[in-house]
Amino acid sequence: MTAGQVLINGKPNTPQLVKKSIAHVRQNDRLLPHLTVRETLSFVAKLRLPTHFTQAQRDKRVDDVISELRLRQCAHTRVGNDYVRGVSGGERRRVSIAVQLLWNPGILILDEPTSGLDSFTAHNLVITLSRLAKGNRLILLSVHQPRSDIFQLFDLVVLLSSGSAVYFGAAQDMVPYFTTLGYPCPRYCNPSDFYG
Repeated sequence: MTAGQVLINGKPNTPQLVKKSIAHVRQNDRLLPHLTVRETLSFVAKLRLPTHFTQAQRDKRVDDVISELRLRQCAHTRVGNDYVRGVSGGERRRVSIAVQLLWNPGILILDEPTSGLDSFTAHNLVITLSRLAKGNRLILLSVHQPRSDIFQLFDLVVLLSSGSAVYFGAAQDMVPYFTTLGYPCPRYCNPSDFYG
C-alpha cells in the first residue's frame, strides 16, 4: 500500500486548487458540430475565462491557442461530427484539447487521446502533446499499447498490470529495467506490446 500527500505546486490540494490547475480531455469529443473551430473556442472563452478579461484579451487567448495547436488552417471550418461534415478526426481532437487549454491549466490529463485516430494522425497528436509538455505544463495521458514510434515520445511511463504499477520511471529505462529482471524485450518488438 502506498501512502502520501498530493501537492500542487507545493500546496496541499483543495477542490478550488484542483479546479484551477487541472484540465481533463475526455476520450470522446463533445463539441458543437455546427460551429467553426474559432467560434467554438470563442464561445468557450466567454464561458470559462475570468469575467475581468476584456473581449480583446479573450480574442488573443483564442488566437494563441489556435496557433499553439496548429489549427489556423481549419479555424473557419465547422467542427462537425459523424453526421455533419467538418474538420478531420485529428483536428477535432486538437479542438477538444484547445478548449481545455484556453484557461491555461498547469496540468492536462487526456483519456485515450489517440483512440479512433489513424496511426499517422495519432503520432502527430502525440508530437503536439510532447511539444506542449516542453512548456510549463504537465501532460498526463492514458494509452493502451501505444505504437513504438509513439512510445518513444514519452518521457515517463507508468506500466500497469491488473491494476498495479509494475514499472514507473523514464520510458528509455523501461527495457533495461525488465532486462535486468530476466525479461529482455526481443529485438524489433514494441516494448509496450511485449510488457503490456
